[in-house]
Amino acid sequence: MSGDSIGRQVAMRRIGILAGDDLGQAQAVAAGLAERWQVMILSRSRAGWFLGNHALGETPAASAGAAVTLAATADVLLPVGVDPAAYALANLVARPCPAVPGPIGADWWSTRLAAVDAGLRVADGICVRRGAARALDFMGPVTVRPATRAPRSARTDVAEPGELQTALHHALVYADRVVVEEASPGPAVTMALVCRADGGVLVSSPIGEPARELATAMTGEMPLRAGALSTSGGRTGTRPPLPPPGSDRYRSVATDRATRSLLDQAALATRDAVRGGGAMTVDFVLDPTGGMPILTAVDIAPNLGAQAAWAHAFAASGVAYPDLLDILVGGAA
Repeated sequence: MSGDSIGRQVAMRRIGILAGDDLGQAQAVAAGLAERWQVMILSRSRAGWFLGNHALGETPAASAGAAVTLAATADVLLPVGVDPAAYALANLVARPCPAVPGPIGADWWSTRLAAVDAGLRVADGICVRRGAARALDFMGPVTVRPATRAPRSARTDVAEPGELQTALHHALVYADRVVVEEASPGPAVTMALVCRADGGVLVSSPIGEPARELATAMTGEMPLRAGALSTSGGRTGTRPPLPPPGSDRYRSVATDRATRSLLDQAALATRDAVRGGGAMTVDFVLDPTGGMPILTAVDIAPNLGAQAAWAHAFAASGVAYPDLLDILVGGAA
């Protein structure tokens, strides 16, 4: 059988992208799959489930039933985003699907505990509930973030005593618990992972903080410092201009062989510790003395769009976006 014939057969297979309430990400992924797959997007709002822009029922319950029926016609299902309804639909329909992540990685404090049990390094920190936040004293530079999953913009670096309560207030908008960690000086890198069809895991080259800022700027999740907060809890200022394609911000971080080996080991150990799914990203701060990197963030349901950090990290490794999606979808079981 010729390569063209195989390509046409693959293109005829149907993939159902389960977007939940994240239609924008689903459309970006669909664009990357369109040449090789027949794509349908099932998305959800308060009104119910939709196929494209077409409502699947007059009531949410009726549309949910229709969504189950349609999802069952797909050869493969691919949930995207963080809407639990998308993953619930994938679990309900007995179709091949990339591995769904476990719940540990959705809670940063639980992730920290699991990471320590696995022998990974994390910064010293405490978990503070809403009622105790006002009594917290500034003990030095820290990072404040919600304990549960939240956009990167919910994370604040605090360098001065007067910034701490503002940062705590901002984090408590997203959750009733916050994690306050000692600041980890050093180069910050992001690693991306994808599960292969043979059960192995492909780990990307590390990309640096500038590349991560680019990706989050495109997805509306900019890193934040306390000085950029307005009195209403919003952000002030403007986003930096995006660099042109091919700029240094798209390139991997150069590391020696020993450092790269430590990063790969830490990334894989993190995935095992939090029971990661088909795709994830992991952030570390490199140890300038050459020791194990410090785990600073885990995203068990990363943005899978071509302009997000997950795809950028693999692009830096030489993996084209359509090929990366093929690996992800090929890992469906």
